[in-house]
Amino acid sequence: MKISLLCPNLSTNCLGRTYLLAKLLSHKYQVEIVGPILGNGIWEPLSQDKSINFKYFRVKHKLFPYFDFLRIIKSINGDIIYAHKPLFTSFGFGIVAKTIFHKKLILDIDDWELGFSLQIFKESRFFQKIKFIIKSIIYPYGIGSIINSFVFEKISFFANTITVSNRFLKKKFGGEIIWHARDENFYNPKNFESKTMRKKYKISNSENIILFMGTIRPHKGIEDLISLMNTKNTKNTKNTALVLVGIDDSTYNQEIVALGKKKLKDHFYFFKTQPFSTVPEFLSMADIVVIPQKKNLSSVGQMPAKIFDAMAMGKTIISTSISDIPEVLNNCGIVVSPDDNLQFSKAIEVMLRDRKKNRELGLKAREEFLQNYSFSAMGKKINNIINKNV
Repeated sequence: MKISLLCPNLSTNCLGRTYLLAKLLSHKYQVEIVGPILGNGIWEPLSQDKSINFKYFRVKHKLFPYFDFLRIIKSINGDIIYAHKPLFTSFGFGIVAKTIFHKKLILDIDDWELGFSLQIFKESRFFQKIKFIIKSIIYPYGIGSIINSFVFEKISFFANTITVSNRFLKKKFGGEIIWHARDENFYNPKNFESKTMRKKYKISNSENIILFMGTIRPHKGIEDLISLMNTKNTKNTKNTALVLVGIDDSTYNQEIVALGKKKLKDHFYFFKTQPFSTVPEFLSMADIVVIPQKKNLSSVGQMPAKIFDAMAMGKTIISTSISDIPEVLNNCGIVVSPDDNLQFSKAIEVMLRDRKKNRELGLKAREEFLQNYSFSAMGKKINNIINKNV
């Protein structure tokens, strides 16, 4: 049986979740990822991946792309259609294909898309708000369009089945939770030696490494993290460095790099967006993995995928009480109040001093991952969902 997974834009990080679902399903089914390229090419971390078949279409006419979209819809030939995100260029295509080809349609929701749009609108100045609205009207199919997210969230009932990535989304849309699972055989801490990886990436073995890895956006709390690390290097742990992995060419990311260099100087390392294949290498170097999510409309419906990467690699994780993070890290990580920099800083300090507890939390995180969030654990659940739609 073949499953066509629809991604709204293969040029952005939304491909990450689609790819995860494809990998989970590929153990038992033939899979393909279908969708438009609305940017310069396939999202960089997966641009060289050959393990999954990408059936992509470059959209040339941005103002009137609907003939290109029709070509994409005609190419969908799976026995089951699995659309990622309630957006026009995935779920919208899926609804049309379901109607024409009489196929079952599953909708996967991993973020509250409307929440992202509302947060951007809320933080914008008056003329930026006008620009945002105009852009949403001119490009109603765009991922950032408030029209797009509003309409397709409202018609999520067209799906035969819904899967979600966290309890906030389950409460809002219903469906079954498929966590951001990881391959326990690939994410195996025994296969990645910290000293070897630090030598490869030119990071000193004498430094304590605080690592953040992922897409860097305002709600991720990186500015606050840099500030508290600056205080820490001034007062207490001078031998501690911050490593950011996932820097892109956006203005915001470049501002973050400039801030890190200014505040932390030699205690700051940064790396561009990395292929999925190198994620365990970077994690193996970390003494602590930090995910300092802020609480706003962008984060309440988001469960950070990088938490599961860190758990899989047996790392101590410090994060904030947003979404399902407290539940997932219960007894195997440290969770503090969002926007409480002092509490976050103290948690880092305690884990750097108490190496025994640090190791114990990492081992517990790995155990919890294997039991609940590995491919073995999630594979059974997603296979049951597919079987119900055969």
